[in-house]
Amino acid sequence: LMEMETFKLMPSETKGSMRQMGYQMLPLRCIFDIKQDGRHKARIVIGGHLVDSSGYDTYAGNMKSISARLLMLITAANNLQVITGDIGNAYLNAKSDLKTAVALGKEFNVYDSKIPEHTLAAVEKALYGLPTSANRWHAHLSDNLRTMGFKPTRFDPDVWIKLRADKAGYDYISTHTEDLMIVAQDPSQHMSTIREKYTVKGGDPPKFHLGCDYQQSEDNKWKMGTKSYVEECMKRVIDLLGKRVKEI
Repeated sequence: LMEMETFKLMPSETKGSMRQMGYQMLPLRCIFDIKQDGRHKARIVIGGHLVDSSGYDTYAGNMKSISARLLMLITAANNLQVITGDIGNAYLNAKSDLKTAVALGKEFNVYDSKIPEHTLAAVEKALYGLPTSANRWHAHLSDNLRTMGFKPTRFDPDVWIKLRADKAGYDYISTHTEDLMIVAQDPSQHMSTIREKYTVKGGDPPKFHLGCDYQQSEDNKWKMGTKSYVEECMKRVIDLLGKRVKEI
């Protein structure tokens, strides 16, 4: 958070005037979760449910589920390559359009002893939890894809298309919040351009993406399934009900 300049530390004398300056004071919370693949996740979020976002855009689109299947069909039909990636700390790349502020806890003092506990800070980036953060991130990523020469398709505005230099076909980039799927003759070239702007994890042919399993055959055909997703759902249902079921 600090390395990405999420917060702007405010002078101590502004403590009584933050509201007069138009800032809405919000709390910070640390949320813990276990992801589908078993990884443990911890994230500091802001209490955006307390902010008045009237008059601000909060909508952010995501790729349609059928678009992923259509892209794999295009991949096989045109002998293209496909890779996927995940942009780390995606929202924090975008600027916040809300005037919000927080009081930093002792954790920030552990990070930097020069930051006293309860230091006031303006939230400069689209921190997770703010109602407009998803919209600001979507706009930020869209602007960069346009810079790369891509345009949103009419069927799905979160599937982006670009005519190749040889004009013999198209390259595609689909977006689902911070998850990317690139279908192209040379997808690594586009991924390298994206890495110049963002920190991207992955960048290999997909094995699991957006709830679906992927498997490529020797003739460049792709199989898609939901075995991993269904198994995880079954485990969670069993844990909730406290019962055992026969293996499927």
